[in-house]
Amino acid sequence: MILKDLTLEITRKCPMKCVLCSSNGGDPLPNEFSLSELKDIINQAKSMGVAEISLSGGEPLTYPYIVDICEHITKLNIDSFIYTSGNVFGKSEHVSPVSKSYFLKLKTAGVKKIVFSLYGSNPQIHDNITGRPKSFENLMKSIKNAQKACLSIDIHFVPVRENFRDLPAIVSLVKRIGLKSIHILRFVPQGRGAQYKDRLDLRPDEVLELREILNELTNKSDITIDVGAHYNYLGLVSGTHCTAGMGKAAIRPDGFMFPCVGMKWIKSFMNRNNVKDNRLEYIVNKSYGFTVSRDILSKGGPCRYCTGDCGHNNGCIAQWFIRSETVR
Repeated sequence: MILKDLTLEITRKCPMKCVLCSSNGGDPLPNEFSLSELKDIINQAKSMGVAEISLSGGEPLTYPYIVDICEHITKLNIDSFIYTSGNVFGKSEHVSPVSKSYFLKLKTAGVKKIVFSLYGSNPQIHDNITGRPKSFENLMKSIKNAQKACLSIDIHFVPVRENFRDLPAIVSLVKRIGLKSIHILRFVPQGRGAQYKDRLDLRPDEVLELREILNELTNKSDITIDVGAHYNYLGLVSGTHCTAGMGKAAIRPDGFMFPCVGMKWIKSFMNRNNVKDNRLEYIVNKSYGFTVSRDILSKGGPCRYCTGDCGHNNGCIAQWFIRSETVR
């Protein structure tokens, strides 16, 4: 199978304590990737046809060799994206914004885009979700520094109970600071997010309210509101489909590889799927998580273009797998 997009979590280290974090970001793991291991993974990905690699975490900008990694990706003619909170450790572990000079190094290394996570239009909402005071202030400064470095920028937003009604104000903020798009992700109760599921997960009436908010914004806003296949059940877009295990994959900092970032903690998938023990090609073609995902989606039936009518947890097979494990 050809692999097109790879999300590579290069560290779990992160200055944030986001309640919705799917990776349990915080302290680094004792067995995280060395530079040579990451280069080998990237080389394997290239041989499988990967065209885009998204470096994530944790906070990937805390990884000491990230510039080297980006340079290696660029040499292989692969596009590199970096997913960041816009907050990094400074001197004495003090949390600071990302400097313009750092962004310039990344640009020189060939980075195509910086993707920032934004959870609120103001410090009260954003910092409450990140668990880090001044994280909103640092984020705004980091975005400005990335703009000064002439990097392409995107914003990712995850609607949860504490912030979904703030989305119109967030869209206004994104426009005001000179950006042209925002990507709406979906909360998945995994990692630290599983601990806070009751606090974060939208209730059915709130989902309907979110649908109305998104419908109005997508029709009236003059910036792009990107709503992916994980929201097919809202009926806002048509023709989008899930590609879990069918061209995309995600690798955790401990080496476990999954068909989608929304499936990173599904226990039944954690069998012969660690890149430290097996080649990427073997995992993608033979491991249970990938084969069962493809079996569901490759039929081209309702699951691939899911509208949630079947009750499989509202249009996302990752959510369905998680729910199935929970109720066993």
